[in-house]
Amino acid sequence: MRYIYSIFFLYSLSIFAQNKPLDIKIDSIVSKDTISGARKYTITYHIENLTDREISCFLNPKQLIPAHYGSMGTSPLFKLYQNNDIVAVSGILNNSLTNNTIEIPDFSNIKDEKERKLAMKNFFKEKLHINTDSLDLNNTDFEEGMAITSPPSPMENIYTLKPKEIKTISQLFYWDKTRYYKQDGYEHYLDEKSVFSIELYLVLLRDQYKERLLPEEFEKVTADKNFIQGVFTSNKMEIDFK
Repeated sequence: MRYIYSIFFLYSLSIFAQNKPLDIKIDSIVSKDTISGARKYTITYHIENLTDREISCFLNPKQLIPAHYGSMGTSPLFKLYQNNDIVAVSGILNNSLTNNTIEIPDFSNIKDEKERKLAMKNFFKEKLHINTDSLDLNNTDFEEGMAITSPPSPMENIYTLKPKEIKTISQLFYWDKTRYYKQDGYEHYLDEKSVFSIELYLVLLRDQYKERLLPEEFEKVTADKNFIQGVFTSNKMEIDFK
């Protein structure tokens, strides 16, 4: 049911993007092996205002995050493909060699309480290596015990582009050349004979943030005809995993 809802949610947002006031495009992907043996990628892309007016949106382009982490945040998303099949595995591309930078998803957007707690439990076990097997999902203190930090207000991430403005952004990723991954019973192998590519997404939310904004903030952004929302997809570009 959640999968069907997500498809409908993204489709409904795409209606807003049909006039395409904004474009996102990958310009280049440069790869280089480091002294430690890991591979370093520099992904350069740009966001362009296609209109003759200034536009704004909720967006924080400082960090690309995997699309399967969810689309309710303000970060741009990326999808990794192997022979045109989505690779829905975490930890392949990391922001540092030591993988110390971890983005915590906004679990508050999962409305079903049991589903939310299970997602939190799995995330902390998988990403932070915290043993959560003994935690009781029915315990009312569960979420407090997980010490989840509330996400920042979307108002802290208002992004503005002047008419026809183009902003170029570069993102560094590292791959430690691990090829076999196993997560939650799901196994995946990065075959060096495969063709890999990456694609970027901007899922720009506005109306969906009503519960996270003050009434006057929500009224202000929805009344602004130049405050956009919608789903915008980049081109695909090959990335070297050989």
